[in-house]
Amino acid sequence: MGAELGEQLQNLKPHNEMSYVMLSNLYSASGQWKEAEIVRRVMADQRVKKMPGCSWIEVRNEVTTFVAGRIQSSFMDETGIPLMNQCSFFNETE
Repeated sequence: MGAELGEQLQNLKPHNEMSYVMLSNLYSASGQWKEAEIVRRVMADQRVKKMPGCSWIEVRNEVTTFVAGRIQSSFMDETGIPLMNQCSFFNETE
């Protein structure tokens, strides 16, 4: 049922990235990786771009904002890498 709704959204709004992203995420969440890849490929073929996400993090009462794909090197050097190390983001054998 969710896939049918996603496909209808694509037909109604073919240049709206959210219908593609939601349908791809739906397929991925249900383990239908091939279908998710097809949706992403159609999205690329149609030249539909996903709007980048924006995140905020507060460390020691200082808020830093970053956009996916444009992480400032100072953020990564001063906050990002140490924070990821603390959270065991990196494999300790690397």
